[in-house]
Amino acid sequence: FLTIDSQVKRHHLDWCEEFIANMDLVDALKTEVRAVLESELASIKSDIRAVQSELKEYRETVTTELSGLSVKVNNVEESLSTCTDDITHLQKEVGRLTTLTEIIIGVPEAQICSTTFVSSLLQQAFELKEAPLLDRAHRSFLPGPRQGNPPHVIVARFHYYQDCENILRLAKEKHRIKINDMSISVFPDFTAKVAEARAAFNDIRRQLRGMEGVKFGILAKLRFVRLNIKGWHHPIKRCRIFSPSESPGP
Repeated sequence: FLTIDSQVKRHHLDWCEEFIANMDLVDALKTEVRAVLESELASIKSDIRAVQSELKEYRETVTTELSGLSVKVNNVEESLSTCTDDITHLQKEVGRLTTLTEIIIGVPEAQICSTTFVSSLLQQAFELKEAPLLDRAHRSFLPGPRQGNPPHVIVARFHYYQDCENILRLAKEKHRIKINDMSISVFPDFTAKVAEARAAFNDIRRQLRGMEGVKFGILAKLRFVRLNIKGWHHPIKRCRIFSPSESPGP
């Protein structure tokens, strides 16, 4: 019996020693794993700090560049505003100058075109008491016409709006004026855009001219032609609107 008990105790002691040895091994493994993890974590933290530093520098750079772009955009907006004002002013000036300008058709190329000559020509053609005051007069800036082609038009800029309007009114009444072996016509000097818009109605206007008693005119910013059978001042207004693609019919 004592022998069996001694063996059991011995076996128990061996197991305890083995368990303690295993625990020591576990502690050693834990220590090693902890050391490895701490080393890896330290490396990861270092990498994170490096990335954070780069991001901070990048953010500061982007912020600086955005501030610079904001200043540039503000400068561009101010410049654009100034340019817009200048364009508006120039458009008004062009409109004003165009309003005071007329073109004269039919004066031979051989005739010297001077302000004095054109002023005197208009006075004679429209039987004016006084010659209109012109700021300038010149031929259109184009190459000389070929033989057999009509002469270049004369562009005349009036000093007074009233003179310009009066001559246009008389020119509309007389159409072609015979003077000194010349047959001249006077028209407003439209801008290219306005001339193109008016040209869209040429076919309609041509048909309306052949209708007796019909008065017509281009209205609504050159989008329509107003037709009044009874005349402009007749109390009964009969109007019809034509677009450039329409025809007034027979």
